Amino acid sequence: WPALVLTLSLGALATATAEWLTAAERKKSRELGVRLTYPDLLRACFPGRTGAALAILSLGGIIFTSMGVCVAYVDFIVGALVDIIPNASQGAVMALLYPIVALLALLRSFRYLAFTSILGDVAVAAGLIGTIVIGISSGQRLEPPPTDINFAELPRAAGNIAFLFLIHVVILPIAQVCAVAAAPSSNIHRSSRTTHLSPRTAHHLRAVNARATPV
Repeated sequence: WPALVLTLSLGALATATAEWLTAAERKKSRELGVRLTYPDLLRACFPGRTGAALAILSLGGIIFTSMGVCVAYVDFIVGALVDIIPNASQGAVMALLYPIVALLALLRSFRYLAFTSILGDVAVAAGLIGTIVIGISSGQRLEPPPTDINFAELPRAAGNIAFLFLIHVVILPIAQVCAVAAAPSSNIHRSSRTTHLSPRTAHHLRAVNARATPV
């Protein structure tokens, strides 16, 4: 039961904060005429030194979060391949994976990897169905969860659940791609999404465009 409560609580927290994040970005992007990155959004919402400090903190958090998640997944993949491939060493597998990971890191848009989400959903569904079928065929029965609470394991459980739910580091890129697909925007919007322009640069471009456009 504590795990269920943690799951529901963190799921509700993640949903609410993700909605607030995307709503703030949409509001400020309409005001500034440019899609915003996380540091840009903080500068727009908190002008002055506070925004600058929060932007630096956000950029550092994005870098360390991205590195941590990538390391965790690479370690998982390496361990799985070492178990599957006969006589394979961790060093050799990591050397083979490095060029692939480096090339993936150069991608500027998630749309090139959209198909992997479908494959992931299929893999998860197949794993769940396979687990249920194997359990039933082997005579296993569903039993109610234990009522005893192991408080020492709650922080670890909360960390595992948060790892799955708190994905705000990718919320803005996904929301922006969805918004672009729903409503194509102007040339300045398209160029700003490609080059990740700052709000100040966007203002300059809009001013130049206004002067160059005949009335």
